[in-house]
Amino acid sequence: MTQSAKRARETLAHIWMEIFGLPEVGLDDSFYDLGGDSRSAVHLVARARRAGLDFTVKDLMVCQTIDALAELSPAGAATAPASEVHTESEVHTESTYPLMPLQARFFDSHFDDPTYFDPAHFNLTVPIEVDPGFSFETLRDSAERVLSRHEALRMRFAQSGDGWRQQPADSAEAWYEEVAVDTRSPGWLQEMDLQVDSFHHRFDLTTGPLIRFLFLNRGETEPGWLVMDVHHLVCDGISIEVLLEEIQDEYLARLAGRPSASLPEPCSYLGHLQELHRQVNSPDADAISRFWAAQPWNSIAPLPKDKPGDSRQLRYIKQIKASLDQARTRVLTTSAARFDCSVEDMLLASLAQSLRQTGWATTFAIDICRHGRDPMPSGRDTSRLVGWLNTADPHIISSDGIADGLPMLRSVVSQVRAFRQYETGWSELRYLSRDPELRKRLSAWPRRELYLNYQGRDISGDIMQAPFHPAVLPAGKPVPQVGEQPYQIKIAAEIRDGRLAFALAFSTEIYEEATIEQLSQALSGNLTRLAAELSTQEAAAIR
Repeated sequence: MTQSAKRARETLAHIWMEIFGLPEVGLDDSFYDLGGDSRSAVHLVARARRAGLDFTVKDLMVCQTIDALAELSPAGAATAPASEVHTESEVHTESTYPLMPLQARFFDSHFDDPTYFDPAHFNLTVPIEVDPGFSFETLRDSAERVLSRHEALRMRFAQSGDGWRQQPADSAEAWYEEVAVDTRSPGWLQEMDLQVDSFHHRFDLTTGPLIRFLFLNRGETEPGWLVMDVHHLVCDGISIEVLLEEIQDEYLARLAGRPSASLPEPCSYLGHLQELHRQVNSPDADAISRFWAAQPWNSIAPLPKDKPGDSRQLRYIKQIKASLDQARTRVLTTSAARFDCSVEDMLLASLAQSLRQTGWATTFAIDICRHGRDPMPSGRDTSRLVGWLNTADPHIISSDGIADGLPMLRSVVSQVRAFRQYETGWSELRYLSRDPELRKRLSAWPRRELYLNYQGRDISGDIMQAPFHPAVLPAGKPVPQVGEQPYQIKIAAEIRDGRLAFALAFSTEIYEEATIEQLSQALSGNLTRLAAELSTQEAAAIR
């Protein structure tokens, strides 16, 4: 074994142990057998590339072990791949650009009624505690270097005759504010909350900037609080984690007097956007549009309701939360690769059983969030791409005549794959197609009443390194309590602290809390039984 391959194995083993929270890993342990998912894959690739290893998420899908990846990418060999480095001719071919799918859906909202929705107040917020002695000036210098790498953060938005478009500003800018906090004054927490809430309202989509940093300085001997606020139009959850990692790396390098952090170049946001639009409007899109148009959307019966109302205003939205224990979660995550499925598939199969058991539906339509980091046909690596890349694609799922447990899981996997057989999804066609008739047909389908967003393994705590720490503090309202939840029931799930946690958000104007509690308990019970069945199957296979 060469020294470079040995170093690569040692580096990868260290990264894997960090990501999975394990004391050790084997060189032949499969990434997906250990519970890896799309979110942790993005971060594994990102950390590996920062350490000088050169492979992509697509490579990880094929070469799933440390041994295989080390042979693929000897340590110290990484440079920015040609597929990631944008060129002037590729990017600057026009002054304004069309939108990403969820950006377009965002601008379809009711902006004509300011009491309904404020487009400038839809933010992603990260509250951070910082150690005494934190330098806000160094943070500013660090952030400016990082922001200059990510084109999405330069985007500004304006309405024209053909709808909303985005246009890059000359440079990536952020807004910085430092506020002294006197914790001896009565009501200082409430004052701070008001300060942060005011901070959330200061975005201007046309002039920018669309990222802000607020430092709440409690003095030289007390921990301070840093609030990073980014408008959702230019950032999603994975992007937030990319930015946090890069800003911290740069801050620590500057603080130690080291050269700036050596980071692989992200692929071009505008180049990615242009490729996406070319893909959506290629001749191949005709077959894809026929597939989506052939689905029986209008035959899906509405979900039952407890009340005659139909308001999903955010002020009526409530959440029911539940989670599995670590042991059962571990069974689900480590079984996914062996049973050729994902934790998201397991959630969906358990939901199908739950809807049938509670008498809600045997066939239903559901929008499923996709995180927009799938490899592109050109080979672009989007693992470090910042932007609002998510999509929400509809699926029709049936549990009719299917037995519970593994038969249901296998059926749901097959049904989901039928909808994902094409690289271009419904969201891209619905919002990015240049064919107005196609967009009109897709928009005429009944609105889905269910939504699932499985976010994978929460590694936000792992990202932080001193002097930065996760914080819980009054953080104002990143999203105002006006507007509407687009779905009747919105399910968000992630693996946090080794436990599969999920929340069902619903309107109290439509459902009684006891009804959603019953559905939540059914979902939890079905996931628990599925974990037991998977465990039994694995034990039998070993014998």
